[in-house]
Amino acid sequence: GASVRSFLRWATKRDFLPREHRLEETLDTQLVILKEFEVYTPEELSRLLDHADVRIRLRLAIVALAGLRVAEALRMTRENLRDGYVEVKGAQAKTRARRVVPVCARLQTYIGSEAEHLAAPWSHGEQYFHRLVKAAHAQADVEKKDNGLRHSFCSYRLALTQDEKKVALESGNSPEMIHRHYKALVRLEDAKAWFGVENG
Repeated sequence: GASVRSFLRWATKRDFLPREHRLEETLDTQLVILKEFEVYTPEELSRLLDHADVRIRLRLAIVALAGLRVAEALRMTRENLRDGYVEVKGAQAKTRARRVVPVCARLQTYIGSEAEHLAAPWSHGEQYFHRLVKAAHAQADVEKKDNGLRHSFCSYRLALTQDEKKVALESGNSPEMIHRHYKALVRLEDAKAWFGVENG
């Protein structure tokens, strides 16, 4: 950041850039965006799910382990669980494009024991859901990270698959975004622990 700013000042003094270029503001914005992409550790996820209200635990696990956006997870029912996959229907997705995500071993344990909580879409409002999530963080003594569960999915999934296009399709994102923000953020060992798999 500092070296780029020095270059911009040098270029402005020599009239290579107009004085009103405002590129430093853009740089600041990009640095803020990058700082927001924090991930949870596998151990933090365990504590968080252990302390989550039973009504939200499975949906929280789906955000963390299948990469759905919170709003998408709240629209889900058991009909979205098909043959080892989580299906996000077009009408449920932010991008309006259908996608499927494999159910990992860790997520399957929650589906097996708590599928009853997907009998119908979440009906208590997104604000109340987030209030319960905040309470789970407090009880688990885990620092809350902004959109951290979905960021964690993308980071760990990319480490596990080494396939930006696959992760982009599964998360409803672009390969460029996956590469820019999630490449080499986490270790393969932690990715395996996150998803509960022994091999890639």
